[in-house]
Amino acid sequence: MSKESKTLEKDAKTKAAAKQPWTAQRVGDLILNNALIIIMVIAVIYIAIVNENFLKPASIINILAQTCAYLPVALGVGGCIVLTGTDLSAGRIVGLTACISASLLQAVDAASKMWPNLTPPPVILVLILAMIIGGAIGAFNGFFVAKFKLHPFIVTLATQLIIYTLLPLWVGALLMVVTLKTTVSRRTRKALG
Repeated sequence: MSKESKTLEKDAKTKAAAKQPWTAQRVGDLILNNALIIIMVIAVIYIAIVNENFLKPASIINILAQTCAYLPVALGVGGCIVLTGTDLSAGRIVGLTACISASLLQAVDAASKMWPNLTPPPVILVLILAMIIGGAIGAFNGFFVAKFKLHPFIVTLATQLIIYTLLPLWVGALLMVVTLKTTVSRRTRKALG
């Protein structure tokens, strides 16, 4: 069949479905297929009635500002779910890249700077580094799912636990540096003072 005939056939089916009467089964299917949207619309209407400030521009900007950080992760995990998988490690990957980014972007005069002799690199470089680290961890997950045919739930659970272990080690290294600096400065003051 050509593309034109497929398009015509699809249009004919759509028109035939539109001409069908509204039966209880059709209404039920419509409600079930759009349940999430219906619930969200009802929630927005209810909140707008209870709180008149909800639909004001300042409130909408505040809601968008609070949720925009989660959108890329939610879309990525949503894509995994649609493709019959899941990614349990997404939140931990975000946390790890955030810790690495924050430690690289510390102010030069910060009291507890992780790398005292490192001048903060440009923000765009740190963003690229964070994306590379996140992508590498995602590739690690994908490798074990594709090559060894492991279930994504198991692979990403293991990755989540590995990252959960790395995060305290990373932050602990920062705390050790701060403690060491404090101890050295106290001993130096006592020796000089």
